[in-house]
Amino acid sequence: MKRFNKISPLLYRYLPRDLELTAKLQEYKDTDDISFLGRFINEIVTPRLNALETRLLSIATEYQGKEVPRKIDGKVDGTILVDKIYRGYAERLGRRIRLLQGIPIISGEEEAKINDTLSDIVYMGVAAFSIEANIANDIRHLFRSEIEEVTIPWDEERVGSSTMPHKINPADFENIVSLWKAYLPKASSAILAQITEHQGDSTNEFLLPMTLELLVALSYATKSLQNSLENLKINV
Repeated sequence: MKRFNKISPLLYRYLPRDLELTAKLQEYKDTDDISFLGRFINEIVTPRLNALETRLLSIATEYQGKEVPRKIDGKVDGTILVDKIYRGYAERLGRRIRLLQGIPIISGEEEAKINDTLSDIVYMGVAAFSIEANIANDIRHLFRSEIEEVTIPWDEERVGSSTMPHKINPADFENIVSLWKAYLPKASSAILAQITEHQGDSTNEFLLPMTLELLVALSYATKSLQNSLENLKINV
């Protein structure tokens, strides 16, 4: 059974945009050995998460000591330091990176241990994905024309809203949130897969390709978010 061939069509919409990710997946398309997940995490997932963490910290450094309105339930309630916000994002992401890296992936283990390993990977992957969705959701709201706390200088070819050509939608950030919504439920599926009734329990047959699919989606979203943050300007 070729696990690569079971990746959801949803991801094939995005893979052509990410040549590095597509090339890496081609290396794994003919393997069933679980150890390839460890390589994928070390060679693709972790470096991208680290790059995003670094970008968040660089934003914090760039805007050190700068204040923006602090909002509670959409209402302004004093001020908050920009560096506190972005260092907070980075610290939360960093904890998930270390936990994801610490999951042992050993081929040849019994079914129950493998399922626990895969469940841990999915759980921590979703946890990292949730932080990215939090960042993207915050920025897309601050991007709104009535707030304009953040801006991103788009190139001249960027097309605005179909009904309001002058408006630039924060589509890149909305895309992150959309992908997170699509893959968040996989955490529940992975936890359910920890229950096995016998060796080779086929009720968990899709756990391995599901784990890979989640990691692919996380990798794509992480790179997309990091790229989107490169030109972020905070209006302070």
